[in-house]
Formats: sequence, C-alpha cells, structure tokens
Amino acid sequence: QFDSARATYTHVLARNPGPDVERLLRGRLHLLTRKELLASARQTIARESVLAATPPEPNTVAVMPFRYTGADSTLRPLERGLAALVVTDLSKVGRLRLVERDRMQVLLDELQLAEGTRVDPATGARSGRLVRAGRVVQGQFQEVPTASFRVDATVVRTTDAQVAATGSDADALRALFDIEKRVVFQLIERMGITLTPAERTAVSERPTQDLQAFLLYSRGLESEDRGDFGAAAQSF
Repeated sequence: QFDSARATYTHVLARNPGPDVERLLRGRLHLLTRKELLASARQTIARESVLAATPPEPNTVAVMPFRYTGADSTLRPLERGLAALVVTDLSKVGRLRLVERDRMQVLLDELQLAEGTRVDPATGARSGRLVRAGRVVQGQFQEVPTASFRVDATVVRTTDAQVAATGSDADALRALFDIEKRVVFQLIERMGITLTPAERTAVSERPTQDLQAFLLYSRGLESEDRGDFGAAAQSF
C-alpha cells in the first residue's frame, strides 16, 4: 500500500520529529520510491502486448544506460553517469519530456537484457515503447588510439526502430564533460530542434569540473541500482 505508506511518512515528517527520525523517514521514502518503480516496471512488462499497440508520445525521450566497451573497469560506472547527464541536459529542452533515469534502469533490470543488446535499435525501440517514449537515446563509450575517450550516441524512433539522429565525439578523458555536451548538441540539432538562447545556456551548464567526483557519483548510481545502499552512500 505505497500511497498510504507515503502519506504516513510525510505526515510524520511534517511534525518535525527530530534529525534522527527525519533521516530514517527520508531513507524510507527513498526506498519506497524504488519499490514503486519496481512494481510499476513489472506491471508495464505484463501489459507489453497492450502497450505495443498504443502509439508512443512523440516528444517523450528515454535514455538507456550507455555501454562501456573498453578494458578499464574503473570507467564502467560511467555507463550510469553518462546516461544521467544526458537525461539532465535533454530535460532542459522545453519541447521534450524525459523519462526518469531510475525508472528506465529498473525496467531494464526487470527485462534482464543481455549487455550487448543495449545499443541494438530494436532493443531500444522495445524498451521505449514500454515507457511510452517516442524516442530512445542509446550510446557507448571506449578508449581509442587517436584520443583517450570516445562517446557515440544514437536516437532511435520507437515506432519503427530506425535511427533518427547520431552524435559522436572524442577527446582526452579529462574533457569528458565537453565530449558529452558536444554529443548532446549534435543529437538535439539532428532531431530538428532549434534551441532558444536560454535553453542552450541551460544545456551547456556543467554539474562539476571534477572528474573524480563524477566517477564517484557514477559508482554510487551503480551500487544503488544493484541494491547496495551502503556502498552507494559511501560513494555519494
């Protein structure tokens, strides 16, 4: 009874129960959100045949975790971190509606997709239709000989699994945030979207310039997604 639980926790918080109880209840609310997402994902998968026949919302965009194809395991958590960055950036575009990263991740975990299928357009289209998204962003990253870090991304239409836009950029790893911005701007332009000056400024904002902090954040997302909340809390 998720609604009743949320109402009860929120009611107790409103009574200023003290810092220890407040911390406990906010943790319960966070866990409750994840349980709601899991229940929703299972219901969605059970209704897949119905949803497949329902037209998706054309301006809704889902972002799948990026796939790391390199050999340095310390960079693998960026699969989640890069997806979170792309969700944040595209959410600054007024005409787009973004599916929450957590919601998409829980759904993909329930589908138990093979790792290699995360960049397959058919997989992206199927996943997108389940969350009523008209477009899905898929991508991968790796180290390359000519530059230390490369990111490639595509936008797939969920109606026909066709690639509607692509973006790619490579540079030194320390320029990760610049690489991600350039790829996002390519995707936006190739989707036929003209940004307002305010939107362009908002998309250009960097959450941090500290690569190690971002790696820790990405590691926290990875731990949280697998239910290891202690490790996630340490990373965050």
